[in-house]
Amino acid sequence: MIGPARERKIRAIATTKDVTYTAHGVEILVWKRMSEVARLRAHRAKISHLLLFGHLLLSVDECNVMHIWDTLSATEPKDMAHTTLELPAVQEGGHVSCLMHPHTYLNKVVVGYTDGRCELWNIKSSKRVYSFDTAKWSLLPGSHTLPAINCIVQSPVVDVVGIGLSDGTAVVHNLKMDRSVVRFLQQNSANPVSSAAAVSPEGQAVTCMAFRSDGIPHLVTGSSSGQMAVWDLQKKQLLTVVQQAHGVGGVTSCAFLSGEPLLVTAGGDNALKQWIFDQNDHTPRLYKSREGHSAPPFNAQFYGEGKTLLSAGEDNALRQFHVLRDQQGAELSQGDINRRAKSYQVKADTLKLPRCVDFAASTNKARQWANVLSCHQGESGGSTWRTETRALGKHTLRHPDMAPAEVTAVAVSACGHFGLIGMMDGRVEKYNMQSGFFRGSFGGNFLESSSWEGHTSRVTGIAVDAFSHVAVTCSLDGSVRFWSFRSLALLHTITLEHAVDRMCFCRESDLLAVVDDSLAVRCYELHSFQEVRRYRGHPSRVSAMCFSPDGRWLVTACMDSSVRVFDMPSGKLVDWFAFNSPVTSLSFSPSAEFLATTHVGRLGVFLWANRNYFTNVFLRSVPSQPIEMDLALTSAYEEGDYTAVQGSQPSTDNGGSSTSNKRKPSSSSSSSSSSSSSSSSSSTSKRARIGSQKAEKDEEEDEGEEEEDEDEAGHSSSGSDDSDNEEPERAEDGFTGGAVRFVAPPTPITSQPAHDNDSDGDTNRSGSALLTLSALPTSRWRNLTLLQQIKERNTPSEVAKAPVAAPFFLSSVAGLAPKLDASDFKAEQEAAEALAKADKKGSASSKIIHSGGKQDTSTFVRVLEQLRTAHSNSKAAAADKVTRFLLGLGPSSIDAEITSLGMDLQTEEMELGSVLTYFLTVVPTRQSFEFLQAVLNLFLKRHADTIVQYPALVDMVVELKAVEKKVWRKLEKQFHHTLCLVQHFSNTQF
Repeated sequence: MIGPARERKIRAIATTKDVTYTAHGVEILVWKRMSEVARLRAHRAKISHLLLFGHLLLSVDECNVMHIWDTLSATEPKDMAHTTLELPAVQEGGHVSCLMHPHTYLNKVVVGYTDGRCELWNIKSSKRVYSFDTAKWSLLPGSHTLPAINCIVQSPVVDVVGIGLSDGTAVVHNLKMDRSVVRFLQQNSANPVSSAAAVSPEGQAVTCMAFRSDGIPHLVTGSSSGQMAVWDLQKKQLLTVVQQAHGVGGVTSCAFLSGEPLLVTAGGDNALKQWIFDQNDHTPRLYKSREGHSAPPFNAQFYGEGKTLLSAGEDNALRQFHVLRDQQGAELSQGDINRRAKSYQVKADTLKLPRCVDFAASTNKARQWANVLSCHQGESGGSTWRTETRALGKHTLRHPDMAPAEVTAVAVSACGHFGLIGMMDGRVEKYNMQSGFFRGSFGGNFLESSSWEGHTSRVTGIAVDAFSHVAVTCSLDGSVRFWSFRSLALLHTITLEHAVDRMCFCRESDLLAVVDDSLAVRCYELHSFQEVRRYRGHPSRVSAMCFSPDGRWLVTACMDSSVRVFDMPSGKLVDWFAFNSPVTSLSFSPSAEFLATTHVGRLGVFLWANRNYFTNVFLRSVPSQPIEMDLALTSAYEEGDYTAVQGSQPSTDNGGSSTSNKRKPSSSSSSSSSSSSSSSSSSTSKRARIGSQKAEKDEEEDEGEEEEDEDEAGHSSSGSDDSDNEEPERAEDGFTGGAVRFVAPPTPITSQPAHDNDSDGDTNRSGSALLTLSALPTSRWRNLTLLQQIKERNTPSEVAKAPVAAPFFLSSVAGLAPKLDASDFKAEQEAAEALAKADKKGSASSKIIHSGGKQDTSTFVRVLEQLRTAHSNSKAAAADKVTRFLLGLGPSSIDAEITSLGMDLQTEEMELGSVLTYFLTVVPTRQSFEFLQAVLNLFLKRHADTIVQYPALVDMVVELKAVEKKVWRKLEKQFHHTLCLVQHFSNTQF
């Protein structure tokens, strides 16, 4: 499971059963499974450590202030009681570096400091019990200052702990006796160092430690250089060293699974690895791993059917990610770098290929030979890769007889047979991907300047059409050249006034987009060489471009962190949104289901779901302001550098769930008065719209209702004074462009808290905001809207014979189970009694019965009249009576009852108003939902012309429309979310 991101990075974490505590800045967030339930605020400085033992939670900040929280002191986490303990700092700048609760030590914790101190504290009495003599722990001689204590871990033996120091010393210490059992020094060399040996100052910081718990006395230590050492505690010697267990950042944490020979390590290289000790010499081997880029990626492209991504990063790695199955992600191998690095005695990173400048791939012939081509900074040849083996290919595309020049752009033909490389000097060469042989140069002989038709400056882009007929190249010399792919002859040249910076091509529509230094994006048709569109308005350099798979939309990104979406048929801007970090690459999946983005300083590749893939979205106007979007924090950003997210701390509602304001554009009028107090919410609650913002007022209200439904579902939402559901104003009205919208991935569905009800109180009889169905056969309600077609279809070819008529004096009630109508007998009996009384008094001179002016009414009208005249407290019961009556009728009977309404002009408005009152009462309850929607559809079809004649009825219909929208929006949202999950898990391998 993945929880929603928060506005600050997690600095510490503690877990017990299904409750998790995370430290964000000065706050502690309480999570139950993946739902945030409370925020604890007591610290004034950033929290650095969390420790949970028993029912006590300890939190320590950078000012050495400890708060002890009693998790059993209150039923609600937000009401948790706590006490404060200030830990003394002997030296300036010294603060708590680690916490540990020794087993069997009641109310005791061991505290380590960056100034080398180690103390035992009683948190109940707030007193220091003992100070350990740490001067004898270090194995490095001649040190005038105590090394910092980086970690303290419990061993399987009571009273014995492991302590890691910043000078590379690992100490196994007995707390009760204050005596070291054994000491080791982790060095760059593999020679073991005991406590009595003379050592050289080559130690490296011990950042983490772990004891095996399966009966074998082994200790594992991780270092700041990424080295992992395994020590034999029984023989007191080094067992083995795993060089480069992790890369940049070293090994940050390690832990053995209880009772198993499995070690889990995490590193600063954005990797999580699992090691297994199953060999005869008890040395570890890599079992499983989940890795990402250790430095921000800058180029990501969808590959194949859209389930795989290829990305290049600043860590000189080319990686393959799977959208649905994380276990299929891996780095494309560059050979046995670790073995070569060991033999050359250099770091492995220095043997990698330089930073990847550009790459291209083709799915065809992937099983036969290399299908990925890349160029690297400062390299004079193109490197080939095989996605089938996830490794570097055996060929490097380089002309053996020409002067070497740096390769700046590459392309692979759709057939997968040929690769094209563009160079710094303007050359564009064609190679065979299978053999690596040179197949020609576009533009003729480069050495003969008189006949040279190619570029004269750096090539910035190359593209090949779907049938390998035409190749297109662009260069800083300001020209776009079209070539015959087979004959290598020049077909056409387009010369621009400014240097062409980048290019993108859509093979489905043969559309080419180029951007030059004038910041104008020009679109050309491949075969006619004509300019078909030109887009201006980019305020800064265009950093990325891509077409949608069908060529209908062109997406551009600028260095001002904004992204614009243009509709190619209409030639207009259809959406505009901004991130808090500039976009470095854009890529649509082949099905247009996802848009992948990479950003400056961000380790992740971000996927945005295309809302138009799941529903229809209609455009009404052109965006005039960008919609701001937030990205989840990654480890590439420190909190101090993350200046794009500003604002006050989120508040906590009465229910204990956190609320935060959505970020709005600074120029938006709706947020100008509250911009100083608004804060950013998680990326999972943001909306990026490609292709549409609603211009009509009622659609803006719908968006607001959707946000209310998010609140009802228990998600993080904006405060009550926030107006973030309003859309920016549009420059043009009535625009009907393409219908595309992107939405950030939704937050996981969480259970509804028991105290959370709908804000308007519209709950059903079960007391929850659930939706119930009528449980009727589908034909009972679906045929209501198809009665006319059914009657026409069932019209007999012969005249039907009249059935044997029942006695005229027997009346029955229509329904699926007809029964005798006793109302007529009661009326006759009452009339007879009245006549008898009149005869007795002698005042009756006639036997004619008078009805008193009352007209016969149907049962449906009578139950509606009871609902209309019912008190507000009894309207729900009266509405249930109407619903039960309708559920007992067949489709034809319901049609007859609905059609017979308003037959009398005197009671027409009253009867139709009673029906609308009924729907206003029952629709918010969400009961018998599908049946009532069918009845409402039939009612409006039969009486729409009559309703518009009465203003009061029109107002009721408008009110009913708002209620229907609110109920349907919530249901529609759950439908879309479920469809996304079903499609996701149907492709997931368990």
